[in-house]
Amino acid sequence: MIGGGWLVFASAIMLVGGAFNVVDGLLALFRPSYFVGQPVFGDLWIWALLWAVFGFLQMAAGGAILAGARWRPVAEVTMQRRRSSVTGP
Repeated sequence: MIGGGWLVFASAIMLVGGAFNVVDGLLALFRPSYFVGQPVFGDLWIWALLWAVFGFLQMAAGGAILAGARWRPVAEVTMQRRRSSVTGP
């Protein structure tokens, strides 16, 4: 277990966010009528699989940060890059 309170908070948020992403992906995969409209490109089942896989990866990264895994810095830098590319400079 790691020491910092902010790292524990961040890993918990990543675990919860990943769980919601997995649920959304599985919901889109098994009950496509839940979502209204069509994706801009591709089929809904492709997006559902991608969303579920990314959710599992997000949960794995959150668990690694919480457990203090050796590859934790890789997950932290990757998530930081992803966040900055989405929100801008």
